[in-house]
Amino acid sequence: MRLIAAATDPRALACLEVFSRPPHRLLALITAPDRPKGRGRAAEPSPLALWAWERKIPLLQPEDINHPEILAWITEKAAPRLEALAVIAYGQKLGPDLLALPVHGCLNLHPSLLPKYRGAAPIPRAILAGDTETGVCVIRMEDRMDAGPVLAMKKEPILPEDTAATLGERLFAAGAELFRGVLDSLPNEGRPQDDAKATRAPMLRKEEGRIDWKLSAAEIALKVRGLQPWPGAFSTLQHEGLRLSIRGGRAIKGSGEPGTLLPGPGMHVACGKGVLDVTEVQAEGKRPMPAGDFLRGTRLVPGARFA
Repeated sequence: MRLIAAATDPRALACLEVFSRPPHRLLALITAPDRPKGRGRAAEPSPLALWAWERKIPLLQPEDINHPEILAWITEKAAPRLEALAVIAYGQKLGPDLLALPVHGCLNLHPSLLPKYRGAAPIPRAILAGDTETGVCVIRMEDRMDAGPVLAMKKEPILPEDTAATLGERLFAAGAELFRGVLDSLPNEGRPQDDAKATRAPMLRKEEGRIDWKLSAAEIALKVRGLQPWPGAFSTLQHEGLRLSIRGGRAIKGSGEPGTLLPGPGMHVACGKGVLDVTEVQAEGKRPMPAGDFLRGTRLVPGARFA
């Protein structure tokens, strides 16, 4: 099958490998422009761009995928025999001209069990909600976000220790195999989604990471897992004014004034209900470390307050 891929997230590499192997032919990769990185702020290619260069696959890096020049390039180089445009965590909405170009349409890999969690952040939203199961879909794209017919779906359990990062790795790996089957089954009309059952998964905001210690320890533990790697769950030590990222923790029994460091071994912080046993932290400008090492280094005493 002749196809073009649009992807930005490095986790799309597994899908790109599928698209570039016979009987398929990857005609081009569309990805984000090189961005400044490091102290020198020099523009560096992404892992996806490097992957395309190494394989001599044409690379397009537009600021706007719907720019007339991009549509003209695709029309000249690939149409009318372009069979599909595969979108994996690309980050831009495709316009109607682009959606109508491939023979079998534009196909999108979405990491949820649609119509649940339509939107930009389905993986963290599933963890934040306390779900025990999610999955990955391949849909045919329409003008409405994540609303097209489902061509294939695979369920995946959310493990008790999963973060958004670990769950995402599994979902994108499963998605590559799912996409392989979809390409082999085209043409495929798919199954329409029930809009009445749709839920939203809006983009994460940095301030969502701030911990409200009046919440239950179970809710805060979900925030710690669901917001890794970004924006991370964080709090501020009142006396020191130190912002601390909470990178690991679990809910345990206990009680105390919410946000208070409790006596005893380990880093136990009282919540609105229960206690958060903090296992890993990261201070601003520092590397992640076990919570016990942080306590010994800062010499915090029981009664210290988080806000």
